[in-house]
Order: sequence, then C-alpha cells, then structure tokens
Amino acid sequence: MVLEKQGEQDSTPRDNKEKKVYSLTLFGQQLEIKTGHSPEYINKIVSYLEEKFASLPSLPFIKKMLLLLLELTDELLQEKEKEKIWEKKLDNLISLISDTSTSL
Repeated sequence: MVLEKQGEQDSTPRDNKEKKVYSLTLFGQQLEIKTGHSPEYINKIVSYLEEKFASLPSLPFIKKMLLLLLELTDELLQEKEKEKIWEKKLDNLISLISDTSTSL
C-alpha cells in the first residue's frame, strides 16, 4: 500500500504536474518515491511487479530480480515493436486518405 508523506511536494516545470513523495513497500523493502502519479497507479505498478515476481521460479533473490528485469525488458521491447507496426499502418492509412482526397 502506498502512503503519501505529508508536506513534501514539488512542482516541476518539465511536466507541470505536482509531484508528491510516497512511501511504499516493494519486495519487503521500504521505499520513498517522488512522482506525479496517483497512489492508485503506484499501487497498480507495485501489484504488477509483485505478481510477476511471485510467478518466477524459486531462486536466490538477486537471480530472481534479474530474471524479472529480463522479463519486463522483453515486455517493453515487444510493446515498442507493436507500436512501430501500428505507426506504420497509421502512416499508410493517412497516405491512402491523402491520396484519395487529392484525386477528388
């Protein structure tokens, strides 16, 4: 569960989101993070990580963390590849519409 620490806020010029400091426990470790995300979103991330971690085989902690890191990186790269494919399809569609509208 994520808890907001009172009195520690920051407004960043980069994204104009107010950043707050939250305290959370992840893999038994107490952490403080500063973010513009909501506590619900942070809880979603923590839950996802803990579920992925629990689904891995029983290994020493550091090896399990490295395996988790590899799996998450794989997921990220696969999603980036899907995004590239959709961008290409969208560009093709835009070109098709543009060509059709200029020929009218």
